[in-house]
Amino acid sequence: MTTEQAFELALQHHQAGRLAEAEALYRQILAVQPNHADALHLLGVVAHQAGKNDVAVGLIRQALALLPDAPEIHSNLGEAYRALGQLDEAIAACRQAIALRPNHPEAYSNLGNSLRDNGQLDEAVAAYRQAIALRPNLPKACNNLGAALQEKGQLDEAIAAYRHALALKFNYPQAHNNLGVALKDRGQLDEAITAYHQAIALQPDYAEASYNLGLALRDKGQLDEAIAAFRRAIVIQPNFPEAHNNLGNALLAKGQLDQAIAEYREATALKPHYPEAHSNLGNALRDKGHLDEAIVAHRRAISLKPNYPEAYSNLGAALKNRGRLDEALTAYCQAIALKPDYAEAHYNLGNALLEKGRFDEAIAAYRQAIVLGPNYPVAHNNLGNALFEKDQLDEALTEYRQAIVLQPNYGEAYSNMGMALKDKGQLDEGIAAYRRAIALKPNYPEAGSNLVLALHYHPGFDARAIAGELDRWNRQHAEPWRQFIQPHLNDPTPSRRLRIGYVSPDFREHAVGRFLVPLLAQHDHQNFEIFAMPRCPSPMT
Repeated sequence: MTTEQAFELALQHHQAGRLAEAEALYRQILAVQPNHADALHLLGVVAHQAGKNDVAVGLIRQALALLPDAPEIHSNLGEAYRALGQLDEAIAACRQAIALRPNHPEAYSNLGNSLRDNGQLDEAVAAYRQAIALRPNLPKACNNLGAALQEKGQLDEAIAAYRHALALKFNYPQAHNNLGVALKDRGQLDEAITAYHQAIALQPDYAEASYNLGLALRDKGQLDEAIAAFRRAIVIQPNFPEAHNNLGNALLAKGQLDQAIAEYREATALKPHYPEAHSNLGNALRDKGHLDEAIVAHRRAISLKPNYPEAYSNLGAALKNRGRLDEALTAYCQAIALKPDYAEAHYNLGNALLEKGRFDEAIAAYRQAIVLGPNYPVAHNNLGNALFEKDQLDEALTEYRQAIVLQPNYGEAYSNMGMALKDKGQLDEGIAAYRRAIALKPNYPEAGSNLVLALHYHPGFDARAIAGELDRWNRQHAEPWRQFIQPHLNDPTPSRRLRIGYVSPDFREHAVGRFLVPLLAQHDHQNFEIFAMPRCPSPMT
């Protein structure tokens, strides 16, 4: 076989994607003819395709030394430099290729790639458009144009570019995947899911497409399907930290906390400097009640990404649950300083202020959250709670009703509305609201308890009716816990002094506390030791 024949065969293997066979033949040629510029050039291209870009640059530069005016070699050198992250050198190489051959579409396309990686999006778009103008049937340039337009936020134009690429080459999984990303960003989730499925059908081992499919399915609320897609991406590419992180998010949304924590830990093991995964781990640990570990995870996220408002807000939530309200307030304020239009942080700030008894400030925080996110039912509900604490019952009712308009199945808002109606003396309406809360959320002991209290005030319910409601509450909420009652380990001696504890939120500035005074006074304090334990910190206690 002559050198020319060997080169032709190597080229056929290369074009067919048989890189190992092509590489072997290029090396055989170079063993005989070390200065074979085309063999050096294409061996460098093989190295680039195999991810050995430092080797690729060395080989392609040797080829350029032999053929300095070959535009294809300059263009491919640019791609190898780009893969190494040496973007200035990549841009210079592509511009040299264009200077040598101004009508070189591939060089313009490669120049666009390097400019896009360098953040020069306008220039990248111009380069891709020039490549397409020179060769309209260049699907790769159309796809890359779409990517640059998408980064610029021009989603409609990006979608058009991806569709153009697919019209030229339908069997183009990367373009289907990129089209899916743009459609998802556009809010067209069903079309995005279709595009991802098409990418996977064309390339079943396409981990990124399975991952992106999982994101779209999660946003659709199809959590089981999302979990399956993320798991498939991980099977294809086990060291895929983003897939582990988002699998954790889907599992967290399903309430599968232990599995979510395991996925977040895997994500951080694969990518230790991954602030989002650390913060998400903190959220799952908080939901598990592991508050100290949650706080550590959020602080780790912040150390990795100091300007991370979501991590500060999540840290605040963990600190609040830990009872460290002042620290929580500081964290929420830092989140808002970093992102003033962060509705959730304003809402969380309101929750901490409400718990601190700083009702006016809580009201202001909730109102700001609602300005930033008008369709925010929990903010309306909690604003109602703060107004209720201020005895502004009509304003509180307005907020509870708005919460219900936004979320008709919002049991807590119905129960809170019942409390405000009861305090206004509208007992029938209050009792109806409690019953609606219970219908929407049967396992809601607070609503049932509030209902029983309201019945005590209503002249239409006698002791028997109230006892019947109490019995229903007991069967629903107390009986299931009977199996967990442990035997008392205290001294059973009948003659010893017994301890009796009263638990109430109403020992101080409340009528109930005054009613209890005669009871406490009449106790036999010689045989009974009396304890009064406040249920929650408030002026009433």
